[in-house]
Amino acid sequence: MGKTFGGTDENGEWVDTAGRRLTEPPLSVSVYGEPALWVLAVMAILTAGTVLMVRRARDRGRPTRGWTLGGSMALVVVTVGVVAVFNVHQSAQVLDALQQGRTDPPIIGQARVETSRAADSWVETPIP
Repeated sequence: MGKTFGGTDENGEWVDTAGRRLTEPPLSVSVYGEPALWVLAVMAILTAGTVLMVRRARDRGRPTRGWTLGGSMALVVVTVGVVAVFNVHQSAQVLDALQQGRTDPPIIGQARVETSRAADSWVETPIP
């Protein structure tokens, strides 16, 4: 997640979010998230458990579709849940990260904050 506090005006001049001209590119703040080790462990256990149960069902001559679908859906739910919680939490903290230089991520992951004024680190957002 990130935010750039400004952009360019119609003449290509750097401006801040209030439209005032700047002599350098506007400040950009980026928050990079990584899952906690326990999240990766849960995903690995789900995958290994699904493979094991599919093999057992196959060896017993039973259908494997239910185990495959169930394990896949559990993995998707965990992944989407972790990403959603982390994104919602971090989006609320980008401005705090700017002031503190760090964030307070939820227990599901870690985050690092980078600030920059480099012209190539932001997405152009013209401000009239």
